[in-house]
Amino acid sequence: MSFSIIPHTADIGFEACAETPLKLIDEAISALFSIILGDGYRRLPAYGGAITRSLELKADSLDLLLHDILEELLFWFEERRIVIFKVKDGRIDLDGVGCYLSLEGKILHNDSMLDIREIKAVTYYELEFKRKGDLWQARVILDL
Repeated sequence: MSFSIIPHTADIGFEACAETPLKLIDEAISALFSIILGDGYRRLPAYGGAITRSLELKADSLDLLLHDILEELLFWFEERRIVIFKVKDGRIDLDGVGCYLSLEGKILHNDSMLDIREIKAVTYYELEFKRKGDLWQARVILDL
């Protein structure tokens, strides 16, 4: 559905909402890479070279699952320059708290034309992943 960037002292964050947990994770991924790459993030899919990667994780709670997904994708970006555009397919286990995600993205071979914002970490501060009424909502603060 949507995400919005929220100001935070010396950091940056986002809030997202969606109709399902899987769509919420997709929104959170878009928010993360929009913060890292700014306007360049929206232009990247048009340049071809799409890749698919899988991610399977378990956690003690939905909050921690979201944290671990974003932290893993931040690692992929920092170490391999992999940018994720969307969740192609996947499933979220709400009972056992885990996920399997099929992700679509690309490898940046030349990022010199992009204004990349360094993100040090996905924090636990005010971290949320919860159902509220008919929607799922998330809140994430990133350490700059």
